[in-house]
Amino acid sequence: MTAPVEAEVSLQSSLLSPALQQQLELPPEMANSPSLSDVPYIISTFDALPPQLKSYLLLHLLRRCPFSTLQFISSLILPTLKRDFIGLLPVELSYQILQYLDLRSLGRCTVVSKAWKRVVDGEGAEFAVWKKRLVEEQWFDEEEIRKEIESAWAVKESHKATQELGLDPLRVGSGSSHAAAPPSPPLGYAGGDGANVNGEDEESGSRSRSRGRMSKRNLVGVDSSSTLNNDAQLASGHRSHEAPPHLHKHLFRRHHMIRQNWMRGRYKHVSFPGHTFNVVTCLQFDAEKIVSGSDDQTIHIYDTLNGALLKRLEGHEGGVWALQYLNYTLVSGSTDRTVRVWDIDTGRCTHLFEGHTSTVRCLMIVNPKKSDEYPGRMEPSMPLIVTGSRDATLRVWRLPDPKRDQPYLPPGGGSSPPSPDAANNNPFFMHVLNGHTSSVRAIAGSGNVLVSGSYDTTVRVWDLTSGDAVHVFRGHREKVYSVGYCHELRRAVSGSMDSTVRVWCTRTGQALFNLEGHTSLVGLLELSPQYLVSAAADATLRIWSPTTGQCLATLTGHAAAITCFHHDGKLNRIVSGSDGGVKVWELSSAGYGSNSHHPSATGPAFTQGPYGREPVYGRFIRDLVGQVQGVWRVRMDERRLVCAVQREGNRTWFEVLDFGEGVEDGVRIEGVGDGGGVDQGESHVVGARGGSEDLEGEEDEDEEEDEHDEQEEEDEHDDGVGSGETSNEDEVE
Repeated sequence: MTAPVEAEVSLQSSLLSPALQQQLELPPEMANSPSLSDVPYIISTFDALPPQLKSYLLLHLLRRCPFSTLQFISSLILPTLKRDFIGLLPVELSYQILQYLDLRSLGRCTVVSKAWKRVVDGEGAEFAVWKKRLVEEQWFDEEEIRKEIESAWAVKESHKATQELGLDPLRVGSGSSHAAAPPSPPLGYAGGDGANVNGEDEESGSRSRSRGRMSKRNLVGVDSSSTLNNDAQLASGHRSHEAPPHLHKHLFRRHHMIRQNWMRGRYKHVSFPGHTFNVVTCLQFDAEKIVSGSDDQTIHIYDTLNGALLKRLEGHEGGVWALQYLNYTLVSGSTDRTVRVWDIDTGRCTHLFEGHTSTVRCLMIVNPKKSDEYPGRMEPSMPLIVTGSRDATLRVWRLPDPKRDQPYLPPGGGSSPPSPDAANNNPFFMHVLNGHTSSVRAIAGSGNVLVSGSYDTTVRVWDLTSGDAVHVFRGHREKVYSVGYCHELRRAVSGSMDSTVRVWCTRTGQALFNLEGHTSLVGLLELSPQYLVSAAADATLRIWSPTTGQCLATLTGHAAAITCFHHDGKLNRIVSGSDGGVKVWELSSAGYGSNSHHPSATGPAFTQGPYGREPVYGRFIRDLVGQVQGVWRVRMDERRLVCAVQREGNRTWFEVLDFGEGVEDGVRIEGVGDGGGVDQGESHVVGARGGSEDLEGEEDEDEEEDEHDEQEEEDEHDDGVGSGETSNEDEVE
């Protein structure tokens, strides 16, 4: 026995207790069998074998081992085979791997080790992972990023100024109720110079930044896209402003949490009354204000956050049936045959346009867009107002600027119809679009293209610059109630009382599809590059493909005619209103960018098609507003849903559901709305008067309408609001 082997045998014997040694002693009949003392020889012999023979020997040994022994061997081998691929691979390859992980896996990666956390939170991951996800989800907004950069710079300068004055930034403004506190840092802003939001030491942070700078230069397939350029250039005029740390990651978190709140029914609810017992005919809102028009002849402007009545615009002598605002300029049309332009900031009517001889039924503001045929040209050359009327004409005006242009208020204030020459002498007047032979019910357009639908059963396409009719589409058998237009597809759509939806090519003038399926008046249409959504008095909505004409889904669940709906392809949502409440639907189970589907929607996410799995369209998500008699109007953006509803007693109320409340501060709203009504979320109800609103005054005004206005209102109610009220016309017809 060699000295090393003897030493190993002696060491093994010393590690064994006497009792265990006694158990391991072989009986006399097995004296010639291998013993513990032979183990060193076996090991030395195994070490001397060539690699191939070692594998062969191990194979036979493992085959002869019991299951418990194999488990023990596996517990020793598996940790040995693990490799830190994120830490060992070049950082560019690590970023490519991270692109394929879901959000939960990315979160888990940050707690594996400090090295993994530096990669996931590194500067390079901002562009390779988080910014790319923003683009995939269609959440990348240059204006939003610009505001974040400028806001971060303003906060930084504010903190620096308070520090130079020797003040504590957290205590500034606490001494006086009128003193303005410094703005809170935007999401993702660390504050201070060189602050590290992850709590890393300075050395590790510098390593992460250096790797990130290297990765931005070498990322494969990321910087080639124009939408993935350096965001520091977005702050034009402020190129010294640096983007806050983790900007794209926190923007993605913000959008993701808002979407999660929509899917799970988490929101803050504000409810307030408005317009007493009258119908809300038109609605538009943003983060600061809600603007509504009603058949009570007034326009109300409410605070989006708390529902307080900010302004009440009076001047129309008939019901307001159409409005739209752009920045601080508001345009409204009424049954008094006039179009008014208002300064939202002051609440003053600055311009009054006459010329229509009957109710102004629809209007829109058309913004200039880059011309497809003439590079470098904007069409139209200036913002325009287009109005459609029951007098069978459309009129085009230049959009005034209430703050810069001279007011235009002709004598008489619209109380009597002006002569055609006097109306056309308006310095803002451009065209009269003649051609329809009956009431113009709906208009849509973009750039230089305008589409109009009329009770004369035709759809017309107009050139706004010249005022000429480009195409006349014929095919509907009954009145046309709704139209839509998509500039990207160069297609127009129309819905009619004949229960059909038709798709037209605005470039060639051809009729492309006649979509059948609805069984009643199709009074509402919306068209986007991916989807055509129609709603009818048969209580259903339908999702169509505007390129193939295929019906992708039929949305059933409402008990009465659909009175209003709104869809957004980027948000992948539809909200619809009918008697009883508001529902929210998913456009497509494959419409979530980097996520294949969302589990909160009901039903399977995919079906098996002839060419593999196919997405499901129109899955129901939940009821959002309930216990109401009717829904007048519904609008949504990414964060909020605003509804005008009729409650018990025929009073009109506004319901505001804020799905972004607390997202900036990381606060989760309690009280998940699992469907059924607005009381599911956190609620706040404004007093019965809605701030300074005078309900009795509105009731008095309703009694003072003159005979002409009453007749106009009766005619308009025959037309109805949306497809729900237009079902009344079935009886009239």
